[in-house]
Amino acid sequence: MNAVAAHHLLGTAGEKSLVLLAGPDYARIKRLVRSAGINFREWHEVVSTELLRAQIIQTDTSVVVIASMYEVEGRLDRSAFDGRLTDLAYEADRVVYAGSHGAALVWPEADGTERRVNGGHIQVIQKPSAVAA
Repeated sequence: MNAVAAHHLLGTAGEKSLVLLAGPDYARIKRLVRSAGINFREWHEVVSTELLRAQIIQTDTSVVVIASMYEVEGRLDRSAFDGRLTDLAYEADRVVYAGSHGAALVWPEADGTERRVNGGHIQVIQKPSAVAA
């Protein structure tokens, strides 16, 4: 079975965006970034958004910040990111949450996005504008 690429969520390297990609499965998140064709560098400390923006200008490409975090419960929006990720969640050009069963564009919210609570779990329904095998 072919995996779906993440272009419609992460954008492309040429967009020169600051992207926060968070979720519980670090290995899966790295595969999503690779499938979108965006190079990334691993930093294991929190850095300022100013430093990340400078990196975008210096490399002329997008920067993806990968954050390992538990499953999000409740409302899936930028306020779901607490602690060290709050500033980044509000300053990033894109925020993507990659859960164990799929991924959702948190910011900017895609047109037609629906949220439903089903058995205590939030279900985010998005219609991707483009996907690639």
